[in-house]
Amino acid sequence: MGQIASQLCNQNSKPNQETDPIRQSLPPPPPPLSNGVAKAQLSYNDFEIVKSLGQGAYGNVYQVQKKTSNKQFAMKAIKKSKLLQNGMDLQMLMEKNVLLKNKHPFLVTLKYSFQSDKKLYLVMDLCKGGELLSYISQLNRLGISQEVAKFIGAEVLLGLEYLQRKLKIMYRDLKPENILVCEDGHIKIADFGLAKHFYSENEKCTTVCGTLEYLAPEIIQSLQPGFQGYGIEVDIWAFGIFLFEIISGQPPFTHPKRNPEIIMKKVLQNKVQFPSYFKEESKDIILKCLQSNPQDRPTWDQLKNHPFFSSINWDDLYNKQVISPILKHIPKRQEVKKLARPIIETQTDEIYRSIKDFYYAPQSLVNQNSNQS
Repeated sequence: MGQIASQLCNQNSKPNQETDPIRQSLPPPPPPLSNGVAKAQLSYNDFEIVKSLGQGAYGNVYQVQKKTSNKQFAMKAIKKSKLLQNGMDLQMLMEKNVLLKNKHPFLVTLKYSFQSDKKLYLVMDLCKGGELLSYISQLNRLGISQEVAKFIGAEVLLGLEYLQRKLKIMYRDLKPENILVCEDGHIKIADFGLAKHFYSENEKCTTVCGTLEYLAPEIIQSLQPGFQGYGIEVDIWAFGIFLFEIISGQPPFTHPKRNPEIIMKKVLQNKVQFPSYFKEESKDIILKCLQSNPQDRPTWDQLKNHPFFSSINWDDLYNKQVISPILKHIPKRQEVKKLARPIIETQTDEIYRSIKDFYYAPQSLVNQNSNQS
């Protein structure tokens, strides 16, 4: 499934004139040490590409290793030109801050971030199991998708609950492509590019963004003049869609050619048709999430107490004391020994402004000759 965020978000977000390419405000030079000698800041030159992990609307994701330690990470390289053209620079700063501030076992965390004249770089946890989406068809064929949905759904629930309650973040981008599987079979929620900070649980948003099949009715209605917007309940709706897709292999409201008008009409009509193999507890929790009126949807606590999750010990799950049911389905990849290649930025006369506060390393000064991770 593709994402319509880059198309729909633009209806409510216009580039700021300050995002024009300028040569001022380049990244500041590294601060001097006490002896007056400056240490170099971390940069893309400190990493080598092992392989490509994917491509998105704003850049690429790579598996990389740090030269000084050979430790491996996932690196997202984002083109400033595309961000600034779409007025998304502040949104990238939001993603960086969510990655950095969260301390949760089921959320991807930030290891480093830095920028060059042309790109932003996020260096994050590497989840070698890949995207959850690649497992769904297999689990469905094996007839274990509902049992796995309880486990995966429970971990995703804890992650989303943490985002809303602790970080005051509305996620807005739940889908199997954004759920990564670790080597131990547990998951991590990734990609916070559409995350929205809120100050009050009653706060409303009007920006239409997300993945088409996961849009809650009130997000679609935000396209209509005079509509008051949507709130944090959209993540509960998306959670119901997510459970349905894990179990069935596709979301409940879709179209073979992904016709936007047809899909949005189906969402607004909200007539869920369950395949015969859905158990009653699976249908019930999904229908509770997919209430057209946001106020009728359950809270995270109510979802945790639903019979669908009756077999889940939430404390044991949070502490990863539960063996993942998809562990044995993670492909035993034979890592092909390839010569890591350097990250190269092509020469250009275009220099884009620095994104303030984007740089991060565990230590404010990074010694490239150290054995730091």
